[in-house]
Order: sequence, then C-alpha cells, then structure tokens
Amino acid sequence: MNHISQLLVILTISLLVSCNANPTKAPIVQTPETQCIAKGGQWERLTRLKGCNMIYSDAGKKCTDNSQCQAKICLTPSRDTSATQGQCPASTKKAIHGGCIGGQIRNSMYGSLSCP
Repeated sequence: MNHISQLLVILTISLLVSCNANPTKAPIVQTPETQCIAKGGQWERLTRLKGCNMIYSDAGKKCTDNSQCQAKICLTPSRDTSATQGQCPASTKKAIHGGCIGGQIRNSMYGSLSCP
C-alpha cells in the first residue's frame, strides 16, 4: 500500500471507532405517571380521571388556613358554617373529595366546596 492508501485506511478506522465510542442515549421522557411514582405517590383514579394520589404526613393536624397543610387545603368534617378550624387531609384523593362532606377553612372562616 502506498502512503495515501494507508492514511485513508487509518482515517476511516479512526472515524468508525470515534462514532461508536460515545453512543448517545435517547432522552428519558417522564410521563405524569412516572413523575408521580418518583415523588412517592400512587397513580390512580381520583375522580373520573386518573391522577397522582399523594399521602400527606400532616394528616389530621388541626388548621385554620389552607397554607398550614401540605395538601394546601384545610377541610372541615361537616358543612357547619360557624366552623373556624379544620384538619389537614390524609391524601390528594381526600382533599379532592372533601367538598362532598364538608367545606374548607381559610383565615379561620368556613367556605363551601363543591363535590367533583
């Protein structure tokens, strides 16, 4: 082989090796379900649709405002409009369906909720 042919063979081999040296991986696409599970939630039916049901460690804690609960809602166990205190819900599902039983407390005042 002449020098040019040898150089072309070496160059071709180098290019082939470098192409396979660092194969790129396809990006991992996270769905809402995989994101939910990664956060420790359960992907399940919450209403007519599926969603992320999180369990909250402050379940049952007394509250007078939505900001005091991990679920961002302070629920009352009944529709007593004179209520000034509620409890933090145990899960996302309980927070969503809280309006079916009672209402919410904001700034120590009762507010009604609708049932999904």
